[in-house]
Amino acid sequence: MCGICGYYSKERHSEDVIRRMNEQIIHRGPDSDGFFSEEGFSMAMRRLAIIDLSTGGQPIYNSDSTLCIVFNGEIYNFRELRKELKDRGVVFKTEGDTEVILLGYEVYGDAIFSKLMGMFGISIYDRKKHEITLVRDRLGIKPIYYYSTSGDFVYGSEIKSILQHPSYEKKMDADSLNSLLRYKYIQGDGSMFEGITKLRPGYLMKVNFALEITRNEPYWKLEDHIEKPRITTLSESKKVVEEAIYRAVERRLIADVPLGVFLSGGIDSAILANVATELKGDRISTYSIGFDAKSYNELEYAKLSAEFNGTDHHALVVKPINIMELIDNLVRYIDEPLGDYAIIPNYLVSEFAEKDVKVALSGAGADEIFGGYERYWLNKGSEVFDQTPQMVIDAMIQVSRFLPNSSNKKSFKRRVLKFLESAKQPLGERYDRSFHMLTDSERTLLLSEEMNQKIGKNTEITVEQVFDTFPSQSFLTKASYADLKTILPNNYLIKEDRMSMARSLEVRVPFLDHELIETSYRIRDEFKMKGLTTKYILKEIFKNRIHKDILNRPKHGFEAPLRIWLREELRSQVIELFGNSTLVKNRILNGDRLDLIVKQHFANTHDHSKLLFTLISLELWNRQHFPNGHSN
Repeated sequence: MCGICGYYSKERHSEDVIRRMNEQIIHRGPDSDGFFSEEGFSMAMRRLAIIDLSTGGQPIYNSDSTLCIVFNGEIYNFRELRKELKDRGVVFKTEGDTEVILLGYEVYGDAIFSKLMGMFGISIYDRKKHEITLVRDRLGIKPIYYYSTSGDFVYGSEIKSILQHPSYEKKMDADSLNSLLRYKYIQGDGSMFEGITKLRPGYLMKVNFALEITRNEPYWKLEDHIEKPRITTLSESKKVVEEAIYRAVERRLIADVPLGVFLSGGIDSAILANVATELKGDRISTYSIGFDAKSYNELEYAKLSAEFNGTDHHALVVKPINIMELIDNLVRYIDEPLGDYAIIPNYLVSEFAEKDVKVALSGAGADEIFGGYERYWLNKGSEVFDQTPQMVIDAMIQVSRFLPNSSNKKSFKRRVLKFLESAKQPLGERYDRSFHMLTDSERTLLLSEEMNQKIGKNTEITVEQVFDTFPSQSFLTKASYADLKTILPNNYLIKEDRMSMARSLEVRVPFLDHELIETSYRIRDEFKMKGLTTKYILKEIFKNRIHKDILNRPKHGFEAPLRIWLREELRSQVIELFGNSTLVKNRILNGDRLDLIVKQHFANTHDHSKLLFTLISLELWNRQHFPNGHSN
């Protein structure tokens, strides 16, 4: 696991530029660094040593030094590929996966990337062609950002590296701000920094000596696996899914350093603990955190899971100390505002685990591919309201508003209102609404007049548009596809990567093994979601290998008790923060509307917890990057 960065510039820059870029990502790889520079091109990396500890340093060259690579990630099938290449006469100097990618590229060209199984951000420089090749893994587990002009092409694992290049002038991207206020994350390829773009998951990009992007296209398409024939029987479905899960976990147990599992109180991490223990044949370390709030504390269930699987379990109860300072630091690591306050427990469990291990397995991805979210059956079930008169639904909404507010993670009032307010909409729009934090009109009211004028009209790719890509497919297939293309890479995986790498911890996600995902689209809907039972097939496969209390629990997200903190420890700090808001001073937000939101929340007439966290994140980000205001 590493961090990479580089640039191609027509103007000659001092060596200090690439060194400053690389220093920004030292947390991604504290063990060593490496550099390559020539003729206006420079690239570098920071290394977190996981495999081939003695000879795995980068950059790595081919035999005549015409190709050079830096690489972030892990290739789980590198030993099989290494043997395949050795059988073709290829000679290796190292024992790791980086050289396998490079020499595989020399033999197979771009076809090597379809052979790779793992998570990766790759940069290969061809010294003969003066050409950069950038490649990102299929699901977007590992990041690559880039900035391109006629005079410069700059890239890195994190935005903070690009910001060090002298050609980039920081500006806020208005459309990304609009997306953030809609979804709590930035949808699509953009970022909060104007001109800085994400390389899409599963994409390959080439940049030539004239600084032209000659290719930017997929080498793997999720779409190719959506409409394949489904397996007809439950028994056969269980067999292929179980085999695929075991292969996925086994691949991710390869490491020359200590390895553990993040263990929540849910089924996904329990499955990983069970399978990893069986495959390793000894006690595996598991890690859990909880909070001083009952509905946000799953330590009891994590302990049950650990005892059931016989793991070496470590648990920590987190106290709410210096929360605002912690959020400020997390925003620095992410480089952008993010409205998902699960970043807090993600960071804290990584901090807890990295004291003992350098690699941890996470259950991310299981909900998307096996029908695990409440929003799946909730949106599908709302079809019964299609024949209900709107006036009846409106009356139900008004009655529901009188339900008491709650600080519990599973608030009945919030869920009922969200369901009813979108019940009469078309299915795609209804699914899009399930992610909304603010409607179009609410965003217009919150943004300043100046910002509203800067936002492009009808340019944003919405969840609804992605959802409707396959009109003939079932609701569950559409929803799963939309999640894998939108919220997973643009929120969940950003959170997973940045919070773990902030603690120099490599997190692996077996449920996002691309073969397992391809297998999941061969499984019929009724085997994934049966009535109100989510992840039905996983529960059937592992029903005798997971504690029954965990098997039958409703899904609980991995969240911090922010609703409670906002009304207690953070109350005065939030009021002070927005009472002196740079977002208002810089004419980004409407001060009157912001003031109303804060007053409504603390008067307990509205629950604006998610919105307030997003705005806190945005305010802190703005102070970090634009302390003197924004340039026009």
